[in-house]
Amino acid sequence: MKHLKTLDSSTAGTRACILLFVLVVYLFLPVVAASSESTDTFEFLSEDYADAMLNIEDKSELKQRLGYLLEKATVLRDTSGSPESIYLLARITYGSSTNQSVFGVRRAMRVSKELIEQALKIDEELLSGTPKALLGYLYVGLPGWPMSFGDKDKGLELLKEAMAIDDQNMSNNYFFAGGLIREGNYEAARDQLIRARELADSNSSMVNMQALILREINSDLRNIEERLSH
Repeated sequence: MKHLKTLDSSTAGTRACILLFVLVVYLFLPVVAASSESTDTFEFLSEDYADAMLNIEDKSELKQRLGYLLEKATVLRDTSGSPESIYLLARITYGSSTNQSVFGVRRAMRVSKELIEQALKIDEELLSGTPKALLGYLYVGLPGWPMSFGDKDKGLELLKEAMAIDDQNMSNNYFFAGGLIREGNYEAARDQLIRARELADSNSSMVNMQALILREINSDLRNIEERLSH
């Protein structure tokens, strides 16, 4: 939701969506129907990804690291075929497009959207609704045809469905706040972000992932307060 100050710019909004995609990860704490070995791999890749996004500032180094993680996620998807692995691949595909052109970014968004939809066909309530929440945010935040696949009404519907699945999910609340921001409902968005922050789990094993989303929540709250003060 870095697009807060430029909501009317489709290009800026497109680039901002990339940052949001990487935050989806608090999602991997819910129950995953997989062996302990595959769960460890799944969590490792998620944590490694968040660590890279949090700590690697050099663009070339970040691109190289994300490329490596994309390869690992592809292998995991191909070997397990689980909806969780499909979603992980979608997320890293999207995040790895940060250094691409606008057209490259939009292509990555479309590929990621299709992967998320594929995962949701297997499990509509996957990961407590977080993939559905992200998909909803993408529909709300992106421009419509012919520029992209944005659809505000569809996006808001998906966001509400995700909240109905689990309104105690940190990521669901975060992305729902993104939908409120897109509608210009900043006071409600502020309350939703505060709610998302309160759902942080001090006992979470996904330390990097939670730190990543908390960083963005706090950034969005500062931007909202600045906007409301004017």
